[in-house]
Amino acid sequence: MLLRRAASFFDPEIIWQQLETQCSLDIADGLAEHYVVSYAGTSLYLGIVRATGERTFWLKATGSQPAISVDLPEAVWVKQIIYPDHTLLTAVLTEPEAEAPFSELVRNVLADLEQAPAGSCVTTLLISRLQQWQPATPLRLAA
Repeated sequence: MLLRRAASFFDPEIIWQQLETQCSLDIADGLAEHYVVSYAGTSLYLGIVRATGERTFWLKATGSQPAISVDLPEAVWVKQIIYPDHTLLTAVLTEPEAEAPFSELVRNVLADLEQAPAGSCVTTLLISRLQQWQPATPLRLAA
């Protein structure tokens, strides 16, 4: 079932809290994940890294996307994996004190996805949003 949620009503904090509770009951490594929604060929997921408790979100975009080659805020680690038919863009929060702004970042990304026409460059959308997210944070080159 595909749920379409307006970004203004979407609260990633609730999903992350549920995943954190789930992780506290599990002993397995890996990722606790939750599918959120798809727009214009891009799916949004939220997750918790079980080993560290770090919050994460990722976008799975159909088609090819350009490689990331810019500086990003230090509070977020970003990884891009390009497959022949889709691209995964993963953002992991590395500074727990930034949880509230990270939730707002996810809401903003979702709002951007809602408004993006089909075929939009999801990599550009995410990088643009990340660069706006914490302009005062020291920057580092994404790995």
